[in-house]
Amino acid sequence: MHMEQQTKPRIAVVEDESDLRDNIVRFFSARGYPCWGAESAEAFYRELALHTVDVVVLDLGLPGEDGLKVAEHLAAARHYGIVIVSARGSIDDRLTGLDVGADAYLVKPVDLREIAASVDAVWRRFGEKRIIPAIAAGNIASRWRLHRNHWTLSTPSGATLPLTPSEYRFIRCLVESLGEPVPKEHLTVALGGSPESYDYHRIESMVSRLRKKAQTVIRCELPIKAIQGYGFVFSDSCELA
Repeated sequence: MHMEQQTKPRIAVVEDESDLRDNIVRFFSARGYPCWGAESAEAFYRELALHTVDVVVLDLGLPGEDGLKVAEHLAAARHYGIVIVSARGSIDDRLTGLDVGADAYLVKPVDLREIAASVDAVWRRFGEKRIIPAIAAGNIASRWRLHRNHWTLSTPSGATLPLTPSEYRFIRCLVESLGEPVPKEHLTVALGGSPESYDYHRIESMVSRLRKKAQTVIRCELPIKAIQGYGFVFSDSCELA
């Protein structure tokens, strides 16, 4: 499906209350929205490495990493719509949520139709702004391609680099950020680790091996740049195929 033909946003529901999460996912799925759920920030990051998302419906009181920190990461990427749905209803809580980058803030209990209306409003405001740069980023024929079904990365000239599962998840995280740097903490969770106990040298070692493999197999340099003290970025145009 070409991105310009997309009429409904792809939604992730990050909510630790299983009944509510399942109800929201069923509600959107029944109305034709691609939708999946996660019970924590860590589970969300793992799924995000594999599934494209446009709008995130986000609870704040999550186990592990707090929803505000998730909102900050998503806002920094600048290509996700964020709808907070939280029991924290004070004016200070709402202002904080909006300040960190949420596009809408709803207080529980909330009707599912109101969540849907907020998602649609965010998508109308945000969807075009996200899609157009992704298409305009480069000529499709001259872009890198990350292949979901085969776990391979193709160069603009057509050479193909096979990827391990970890390498695929890593590169997909970068590609999904559309040229924005991805913090090491986000990459760590996507790779199945915990930011509190993860040895970040493992990511750096994986990138070093990946670069050497690219030089050997496809005989070119990967457009993966390290951002000192922060994370990594895929610095060239890449299409998910």
